Amino acid sequence: MTIPTAQRSSARTWLAMVPMLLGVLVGALAISATTTALPAMRQDLHMTDAAAIWIVDIYPLALAVTLVIAARAGDQFGRRTVMAIGLAGFALFNLIGGMTDSALVLIAMRALLGASEAAVIASVVSTIGAVFQPGERVLGYGLWTATFGAGSAFGPVAGGILAEGPGWRWTLYGGIPLVAACGDGTTGGDRHGHHGRGGWRDICAPPAGDCMTRLLTCGCFAFATFRSRTCASSPVPARRPRRSTS
Repeated sequence: MTIPTAQRSSARTWLAMVPMLLGVLVGALAISATTTALPAMRQDLHMTDAAAIWIVDIYPLALAVTLVIAARAGDQFGRRTVMAIGLAGFALFNLIGGMTDSALVLIAMRALLGASEAAVIASVVSTIGAVFQPGERVLGYGLWTATFGAGSAFGPVAGGILAEGPGWRWTLYGGIPLVAACGDGTTGGDRHGHHGRGGWRDICAPPAGDCMTRLLTCGCFAFATFRSRTCASSPVPARRPRRSTS
């Protein structure tokens, strides 16, 4: 289906997706980087087995639980506000989590990080549905899901490198500069006074469209996140080598 030129979103609208996708990427890295950094965390913080499980699982669980709530908050107070709060919380909780010497505090910070990322993802999903034309939404949804998948795939590599190098705490500290870059992109239009059509302020204005569709989308993603995390944490039985009959 070809979209008429008059109905196509402007290049500025697509460029406004960059900081939003960066926010999705940071959250995806945070989910999976912990898996390879967990042994270093356990040794440094003297974690029990139960605490180690919660360190990994609490993030996607909090993300799934708060995703629909974050979407509703975006409809009520504006997606730009909710995303800014999510990014600020993500930076703050990463900083506190990296500085703590308590496994309990780290678990709490991971839960709050999941809630912060829910605010970011809910804002991105609802923004795509409200701003882009129907024929363009496929590309928009594809961009954010591909970004999330790429971050989830690269996260264990980054976590292992950081844990073996500067230390596991940098799996938390490392997200702060990325969040700062994302926040700079989302507020750049305000500082320079560009509030024209297609800018960040217009894209993240409170929606007037189908709220139920966005809530259902976020709900489906919450379920998929929880189920994928459950499947990933299930042990896979190893195959026993066949004995030679000779």
